[in-house]
Amino acid sequence: MVNRLWQKLSHLGVLENEHEQKREVILLNKIGVFAILLILCFIPIEIILNGFELVPVELISAVIFSSILLLNSFRFHTAAKYFSIISGALLILISSFVVGGESDSEYNLLPVFLLPLLFFRNFIHITLLSLFVAACFFYLKFSISETTPLVEIPIEVRKKVQPFMNLMTMMFLFFELYYFKKLNLSFEKNLSRQKLLVEQKNHEITSSIKYAKRIQSAILPPNKLVKEFLSNSFILYKPKDIVAGDFYWLEHKEGKVLFAAADCTGHGVPGAMVSVVCNNGLNRSVREYGLTEPGKILNKTREIVIAEFEKSEEEVKDGMDIALCSLSVSSSSGAYRELQYAGANNPLWIIRSHHAELDSASEKENNKEQIPNQVRNDEYELIEIKADKQPIGKYAENKPYTTHKIELQKGDSIYIFTDGYADQFGGEKSKKFKAANFKKLLLSIQEKPMEEQKIIIDQTFKDWKGNLEQIDDVCIIGVRI
Repeated sequence: MVNRLWQKLSHLGVLENEHEQKREVILLNKIGVFAILLILCFIPIEIILNGFELVPVELISAVIFSSILLLNSFRFHTAAKYFSIISGALLILISSFVVGGESDSEYNLLPVFLLPLLFFRNFIHITLLSLFVAACFFYLKFSISETTPLVEIPIEVRKKVQPFMNLMTMMFLFFELYYFKKLNLSFEKNLSRQKLLVEQKNHEITSSIKYAKRIQSAILPPNKLVKEFLSNSFILYKPKDIVAGDFYWLEHKEGKVLFAAADCTGHGVPGAMVSVVCNNGLNRSVREYGLTEPGKILNKTREIVIAEFEKSEEEVKDGMDIALCSLSVSSSSGAYRELQYAGANNPLWIIRSHHAELDSASEKENNKEQIPNQVRNDEYELIEIKADKQPIGKYAENKPYTTHKIELQKGDSIYIFTDGYADQFGGEKSKKFKAANFKKLLLSIQEKPMEEQKIIIDQTFKDWKGNLEQIDDVCIIGVRI
């Protein structure tokens, strides 16, 4: 019963979610209750030794400490802290005026002097309150003896009362330090338990995500398959998290090699879940419906993805941006000669030497019409085929995706990618890398083999990012004809 009442009074005004203040509020409540108990125990001693003259002062002291509990119960925690320190110091000061300065009452301020350190973290608050208590101490020590006491207490009575006052001061000091240490240990144990629980949960979640990575890796084409159909190529794949919303895709159908770089909504686990749906849509479009033209594949994939998400009771607007290519083998040379491309927000870049010769005048004319967006250096030009400005997924107005056809030349380099590389923040001013710098980088490394290009592109990304966080998944596919 007593313990239950003690716990209830100690937790007045405590909010479980306010971990920063919880410890201070409990300690302040305990000090308030303990002070009231000490005063009530001292009143009978006061009456026996000195009569009823100072009982009103003791009762006023009890009321003041009760006010601390009242302030905390209304959750005026900061006000209660200030009130406990200022009123405690003033109470001892006023008591000294009442009984005179011969009682060494300045030492009763020692427990009050500790309170700013126990209740506050802000250096200015601690300093100001400590200076206030110190000023009261020195005033009592050097000036109070000159004042005339309001109540005359015989020296014999003072000598009898003083040991009890000293005992109360020592008990108060012990109580403050004991419960401060006890509460600290309790909170440290609780913190350790919470830390252990968080670590266990984190381990479980991480293990689940790592297993999800194995599943996601299973839907990505293996390197052996990529090299079988795209021997002179590279894939730079850098998930932001363990699993990714970006993925690459490859399929061989009717003499055509289909490959894509896709960026699904989000990254991490949500992005990875969307990527499974979108990857399945691409597979079904080719394997189940037999499509090989990029524009038609994207049309069917969009239809499948929307149908899958419509099964949800809540509206799902997720989807993906993608660049999808189809390489056809020339029947005469056995080399890849025609490239078909369709894109949902993600473009295609082709880098070609200025010295490359087209087979015919009509071919030159066709390429001028189809590939007007060019960036050049002294040796190479970068030709950009823009994507349709609509994602794979729900959109305001869904239109058929455009299939672009480009005649390739020997030595042409093809690049498709997601937006994570160009959007990465870094450099001296922590700005985005941007597509323009990405184009310049690709143009500058055309003399390098594709695998070496991958290393340079990756290292440039790391150097640019520096110590900043990777903001998105990165997926880049490069193919040289």
